[in-house]
Amino acid sequence: MKDNSFIQLIKDNPELPILPMVSYEIAAEDCPTYWGGSWGKSNIEEYLIVGERITYMGNDDPAELMEEILSIDEFDQMTDDEILLAYEALPWIKAIIVYIELPEV
Repeated sequence: MKDNSFIQLIKDNPELPILPMVSYEIAAEDCPTYWGGSWGKSNIEEYLIVGERITYMGNDDPAELMEEILSIDEFDQMTDDEILLAYEALPWIKAIIVYIELPEV
């Protein structure tokens, strides 16, 4: 999607949740503290939490994601069209995604 101003996205879409995605480079240690960052790009996307990761609609191959989610038997019995329909029917969450990057020093 097109990059947009984070504040403008909030004003235009007050009903959407905000999902901050923090760069792994910011908190490279396991100690209880706060870390500084800077605002990166922001846009509206649909995401889904699969296991311990976040995936965005359209970023993964639908068949690969459905193979990860479904049992082998369920997946093997589906046609390509059924896989695509099941992928689109997943409980995607539409949100404003804002990326938190390394601080600009």
